[in-house]
Amino acid sequence: MTSTSGVGGSDSQNNAPSLGDQAANPHGGTPQADAVAGTTLSIPAATVGLDFSHTVAPGETVDALAARYNVDANAIRAANPDLLQPAGGSFDFTSSVPELQDAVKDVQPWAGVSLTVPAANPRMVMEHTVMPGETIESIAKDYDVKATDLRQANLTALALQSMLTAPPSIESGPGRLGLIDTSKLTGVQLTVAQTYNKYGAAIEGLADEAGIKVKDVLGIITQETGGAIDPHARMTIRFEAHKFDQAIDPSLQPEFDLHFQYNQAKGLGYKGQKFNATGDPDDWHALHPTGTAKDQDINWSAFNYAYGMNPEAAASSISMGPGQVMGFNHATVGYASADAMYQSLKDSAYNQFASMTDFIGANASMKKDLNDGDYDAFAKAYNGGIAGYGDHVKSYADAFDTITAGMQPTGAPAATGPVAAP
Repeated sequence: MTSTSGVGGSDSQNNAPSLGDQAANPHGGTPQADAVAGTTLSIPAATVGLDFSHTVAPGETVDALAARYNVDANAIRAANPDLLQPAGGSFDFTSSVPELQDAVKDVQPWAGVSLTVPAANPRMVMEHTVMPGETIESIAKDYDVKATDLRQANLTALALQSMLTAPPSIESGPGRLGLIDTSKLTGVQLTVAQTYNKYGAAIEGLADEAGIKVKDVLGIITQETGGAIDPHARMTIRFEAHKFDQAIDPSLQPEFDLHFQYNQAKGLGYKGQKFNATGDPDDWHALHPTGTAKDQDINWSAFNYAYGMNPEAAASSISMGPGQVMGFNHATVGYASADAMYQSLKDSAYNQFASMTDFIGANASMKKDLNDGDYDAFAKAYNGGIAGYGDHVKSYADAFDTITAGMQPTGAPAATGPVAAP
């Protein structure tokens, strides 16, 4: 993440152009397992690492999802053997609360799972991403809430987890060049290589679709966030108090003033930002003390509070993911609202990368500058022209070229999305 505004803090993006019931078997014969409302299914793709996920809405069926994503229905069934409801009926996660309570009474959340933490003050309801070794009981103690209340607030999530055999992976694996040997790499070369080894397949497909270079995608995300998905499995965000102030209704101004501050001088709103969780005059804390991913705890605390005030305004006021695309650019990257963008990106590394490549791909001049190697012009459009930004992106992109010199593609071309099974 940049030391000043990042994509999230820059005003440059303001001017960016916008871009239940189970169905009957229509073919007769033996009914097949079908989708359960509330579950999240894997939608397989031809290329490993590019699978999508889809949360089933009431009334949706496997056949309907297959048609929507242009994949074979049996491939979806094969990819989700433990998440489909047998044709004869089984546990329904939308029905009985007592059943849910019984199903999850001994379930402990996996590391990386996001839990809703209840609070007496609705504004203070927040999300907690589970760390290795944490339990419902230890998390409840940390937040001074009852373990039964914490479990009750997360019934469906825990019940769905109880049906799986292993935690889901957010990594796509390396791309066409295969695994890069990192044994002798250090510094930025090591960072770029590790990012490629974890997410290269996804990055390549998205870069191809947007018409930009893989090395430049890696250069941008290395500059913005160190190229990493948050080690606590949270999406990396930067909350911008001045953007939130601009987005809320005037009736919320007194509450805003009690909990948020920023520099009121024109063009300097991204500076001097502070958050006060309690309203105590002595409890102000800088929102961006280091300008790096180390600031995630305070940014998430501020965002969670703001989300309680106004979800859409809060989501429009954060930059999201490795590329740090602002929520107010939701239309440019294909979302109906900032909150819809947030909900889609927060648990999907693939969607986080896609938001950045879609944003660049939708801006012809920005894409041309990047492809022409004019990193300073690109930086001005993408990040407001912060001093040194373009030079850093170039150096990180060049690092990828250096460490992959002489490597030949070892796999099939990256896919750009789900395709029909042969």
